[in-house]
Amino acid sequence: MASITSQEKGHGHEHLTQLIREDFDRELAEEKSRPSNQSTLWSSIREFILNINHRYVQSKQPVIFFQHDLHDLWYMFIQTAQVTDADSPSQDRHVTQLIYAKELLGTGRRTGQTADDTFRLWTDLPYLVEDMREA
Repeated sequence: MASITSQEKGHGHEHLTQLIREDFDRELAEEKSRPSNQSTLWSSIREFILNINHRYVQSKQPVIFFQHDLHDLWYMFIQTAQVTDADSPSQDRHVTQLIYAKELLGTGRRTGQTADDTFRLWTDLPYLVEDMREA
């Protein structure tokens, strides 16, 4: 089996990030044609949160391995906030997804973890502030 260099791993993540964001951007474009009270973006965001959480719990990878996923998730939140009217009920649904992610603390513990090894991925919301500033 050929070994994968750090540069190749980074490139693989960059390609996957590009695909995830392009797919979400297409969904955003479709969203603009719907009435704001029929938004489905929150559902895509929730599914991505659950996907990240499930993969983390099932893997032995450190939290840093999920850095690209988190940046992609924050991209989804930021893009959605930018296209959703401030008075739309959809804004509340999106905020609810952020709260939902923070509440995953108890479900994000890997087998064999102690209370001291608490899953900090969701409670700390790493990279969110950095990505918001950049946007």
